[in-house]
Amino acid sequence: MFKKINLFKLFILVLILFSFLFSFSLEDITQNFVERKKIDTFFHKKEKTNQEDEYIMILEIPKIKVKKGIYAISSKYNSVNYGIELLKNSHLPNEEGSTLFLASHSGNSAQSYFKHLDHLEKNDRVSVYFNHFIYTYSIYDFYEIEKNGFFKFYKKEDKEIVLITCKNHDPTKQIVYIGKLIKVENFL
Repeated sequence: MFKKINLFKLFILVLILFSFLFSFSLEDITQNFVERKKIDTFFHKKEKTNQEDEYIMILEIPKIKVKKGIYAISSKYNSVNYGIELLKNSHLPNEEGSTLFLASHSGNSAQSYFKHLDHLEKNDRVSVYFNHFIYTYSIYDFYEIEKNGFFKFYKKEDKEIVLITCKNHDPTKQIVYIGKLIKVENFL
């Protein structure tokens, strides 16, 4: 009888653990599948139709395994609640003196694309795929700011990218990473 109770408890424990793990991974699997399909469409579509649900660019940060599409500023999907937000003061990479301002969550949700942003170091690479070109940036600075909805940014380079997220384990702070454009190449 003792062995039956222990085996039964073990079976229930394994069943609960499996269902708990499966519920989280199913959401992640579904989201990853949809994301891969949208990114594939971005790279293989000959001409852009400027639909609200299409990506205008792809952000790739190899060190932290991020590859995520970004919507136009005017899209209802351009929000940290859907992924990575292109902030309204941004200038697209092909514009003279451009600065891309991108923000995302850093928590544990499926939408937390910048949860490992704090692992970046100086000279790490960030790429943006836009209008058939790859814009590669090198991180040259990072710092903390108070989370109050505002931050001052002093442009140092001709073309830059600014990545912003909440600091892990401190909801009153944000971290800001800045990269300068080092290379532009065609990806077609």
